[in-house]
Amino acid sequence: MPSQTSLLMMVALSANAFRVSAAFSPTATATKHLSRLASVTSTIPTGSETDSAVLDHMLYRIRECNKVSEDLSLVDFVVDDGVVVGKLRESLALRLSQSSVFSFDAIDKKLTIENCSTPEERTNSVMGAMEELRDEGIINGWRDELLPVVTSFYDSEPAFLIERAAAPHMGTIQYGVHINGFVKDYDTGEIKLWMARRSKTKSKYPGMLDHIVAGG
Repeated sequence: MPSQTSLLMMVALSANAFRVSAAFSPTATATKHLSRLASVTSTIPTGSETDSAVLDHMLYRIRECNKVSEDLSLVDFVVDDGVVVGKLRESLALRLSQSSVFSFDAIDKKLTIENCSTPEERTNSVMGAMEELRDEGIINGWRDELLPVVTSFYDSEPAFLIERAAAPHMGTIQYGVHINGFVKDYDTGEIKLWMARRSKTKSKYPGMLDHIVAGG
């Protein structure tokens, strides 16, 4: 059985796993397990019973991230040169097609950005549509932070930039850099892992355990 420290490292890594954001919606049960995980990993001592409890909740979190409903209808999100940059729910695609920014092909199941040929034009057009969704209460936790929309980590130039809070709704790829800190107890020789706790005012997972530095 792995040690509690190694399990905490795995929990941190699992939080950075990539997924189709548009297909994931935390349930009340998932939230309860995440809350219990924060309690387990921060209040009880190391031991086989602790390791089992942490592992149980960690595996639940990983399975929840990878679970996609079989009847989920996703639409390709493409730029006007035909490159797929994300996936989103069909209901959202229909809503966005009401604006002048997007066109929706119900047969081929794709939502396309219209009348934009440069990253700057796409950024400005999409931003206006995302602000409408924010004002309608569809997008919450607005960050005023732009993320690059790419098809690969190695893309030299993004197709456009999108508001961070809107990216999961459009199913675009998101990358992040997360840093964990280790410290050696020179009295016992034990290696320990620093654990940070998120601010209670965060829009996502407030008050829960986190990496000491993270971005993306």
